[in-house]
Amino acid sequence: MFNYKLYGMTVMSSLELPDAEYAQLHAEVENADVTIMLCPVSQGFLEDEKLIRLNDEWYYLVSNPQLFYMRCYGFDFEISNGCLVSVDTHGQEAVNLKLITYVLGSAFGVIGMQRGLIPIHGTAVATGNNASIITGFAGSGKSAVLGSLIASGYKYLADDVSMVVVDEGIPYVLPSYPQRKIAASTAEETGENVTDAMPIIESGREKYAIRRTSEWLDKKLPLSSIVELIPVTRENEPDFTPEVQEVLGHASLGLVLRNQYRFNFTASIGTPPERMKRLLEITSYVKTFKLIRPVSGFPVNETARMIVERCFK
Repeated sequence: MFNYKLYGMTVMSSLELPDAEYAQLHAEVENADVTIMLCPVSQGFLEDEKLIRLNDEWYYLVSNPQLFYMRCYGFDFEISNGCLVSVDTHGQEAVNLKLITYVLGSAFGVIGMQRGLIPIHGTAVATGNNASIITGFAGSGKSAVLGSLIASGYKYLADDVSMVVVDEGIPYVLPSYPQRKIAASTAEETGENVTDAMPIIESGREKYAIRRTSEWLDKKLPLSSIVELIPVTRENEPDFTPEVQEVLGHASLGLVLRNQYRFNFTASIGTPPERMKRLLEITSYVKTFKLIRPVSGFPVNETARMIVERCFK
């Protein structure tokens, strides 16, 4: 068994997760917060009428908020009670990058939801004694902006999944693991050094997985702001200057709701009163912004500078 620390949780795993940070469990700890087991998963979920088919390779079923099934790339998962991830490889090689990427991302996103945490699809950047989350749909430019911020000396706590815990009314971002992903096209456009990166295919896109512990901060920080990147096309002004707008009131809650990690999962699980309470605590504590930027001619460094000046204060 391997011992890790992820999102503030101790993890005992029969699957090796090379990008996760090693954590020596203390002798008095009998059980980790989360256990990952390689074992058979009942195939009954595939016959359930509530099964949702995302595409030919991805199916999932929310049996109840504390019981989640998934088939992804030929692997089956059962995620239960915020503490157990069962993985059925069906004889495939367990040392598989797709499998490891799914466990570190989607599986722990579900674990976080089951434990009462709020996973947000975005990267969390350390801004002094606080953290800011840069969110947005796939292709909005999150990885490019993060690369620019890192080049300016900033560190990140999490990439892709930013796990938020609310403690006595204050939202905190939990550190994930020292890996960030960047699209191959973005790396070429921005000149990102990917000589030590691992090429991967994620959601049909060519990406690089970059592991540099010097860029990552293993520290829980209060969340002070959330910035949503929104690419738009203006026919009469294709290369307009990015605009930052503060989001207030109910629109702030809407911003966080639509940028929850694996939004289709959260929609199936629903928003019980306790979860809504945490979401409202987050939006009442942090400042939220949307940054509208051009689809073509994306000025990455200027966008990063605007976020620092307008949203990191």
